[in-house]
Amino acid sequence: MDVVHGFDYRWRSFLEREGDELRKPLILLNGKVDVPEANGSLQVLVRPGWDRDRDIGNTYDLSGGRWALQPNKGVDFLAPGLLRYNYHHSSGDVDDVTGGLRWSGTGGPVNYSVAYLKTFSNDPVVNSSFVPYGTAPAAGSANSSIRRSTSWA
Repeated sequence: MDVVHGFDYRWRSFLEREGDELRKPLILLNGKVDVPEANGSLQVLVRPGWDRDRDIGNTYDLSGGRWALQPNKGVDFLAPGLLRYNYHHSSGDVDDVTGGLRWSGTGGPVNYSVAYLKTFSNDPVVNSSFVPYGTAPAAGSANSSIRRSTSWA
């Protein structure tokens, strides 16, 4: 679930011990079908894209506040005109449906799992107006977007 759910690191990130306390909730459909004839089960995970924009990906304290990590302390990267989140970038629109499949089974003495997941990269990518990727932000500024990624495991 760490790949699907983002984390909110804005609140005292160095004091929080439980990762589940930082996890952002998402609207998900999760189903599992057991197939005893094949000694396995199929899990289906679908995120329909109904979440709020800010619920996708990791959130860091980029406003330079008291609990900001060292490189961000005292510098407000989210000040007007410097850096804006673009949740509807052509390479990663948060309204897109994402999800995955996982087959888990047993073959003799070996347990195995094969998974396919199409979701968003949790960390934002800064897109400069000077060297843009895809949709360019306004001149002299940058935007941050979350790219879609597909992986096999």
